Amino acid sequence: MCKGFEIADSEHPLRSTVVDDYEAIRQLFAEYAHAMDAPSPDGVAELFHPEGTFELLGEVLQGRERIAAMVRQYQEGGALTGVKHITVNSVITLKGDRASAVSDWLVIHADGGAWRVMAAGRYEDELIRSDRWRFSRRRDVISGDVPPEAHR
Repeated sequence: MCKGFEIADSEHPLRSTVVDDYEAIRQLFAEYAHAMDAPSPDGVAELFHPEGTFELLGEVLQGRERIAAMVRQYQEGGALTGVKHITVNSVITLKGDRASAVSDWLVIHADGGAWRVMAAGRYEDELIRSDRWRFSRRRDVISGDVPPEAHR
């Protein structure tokens, strides 16, 4: 059973808050995937805390402006054309107004009418709740070699 769902008393005041937090974090993950697929560089960046970081391929990007620039670079290079980001198997640990999560991810690509896996990996997230849940740190760990089409 997931941590946080151990509150047996349905009248307990924290019960709905804990479930709401888990669902809000899952919603954040879905919003990220949709913003990447749109693609919406500013939409992706807005999901991060203003001083949040995104770590990818040994580079650490801090702040919304740098995160949006990274997404824009992938967009302009064509790496986000015809793709779908899918996040699965998330394990979320709540700690008050902070949380951590580990999720598996896939990027699939429409290739001649058929979908194929373009890349896969793991997200290691640190999250913070202010006006809503946001990423304070997202580390993207890619499994295996990065295919050339991911860097168009």
